[in-house]
Amino acid sequence: MNGSYDGQECSGYFIQKKNNGEYHKIINLEDEFKNLTSIMLCYIKDGFWTDEHTFMLKKFNFDYETGKFKFFKVKILEK
Repeated sequence: MNGSYDGQECSGYFIQKKNNGEYHKIINLEDEFKNLTSIMLCYIKDGFWTDEHTFMLKKFNFDYETGKFKFFKVKILEK
């Protein structure tokens, strides 16, 4: 998992895979989140890998209605 900040509002996150000693972007996490959940990821407060295909993340935006942060499980399925 990697990311970049373009100087505007949100950071852009993506997942890379190492192949033949080079990293290649395989998933644009920002786009996938927006398409699947209608949620803009923007800022990840914390995250960790549980295995080679599962990434757990804590979304930075605090949910004032519930008083909790939002947590997501990202599962990478290979074809």
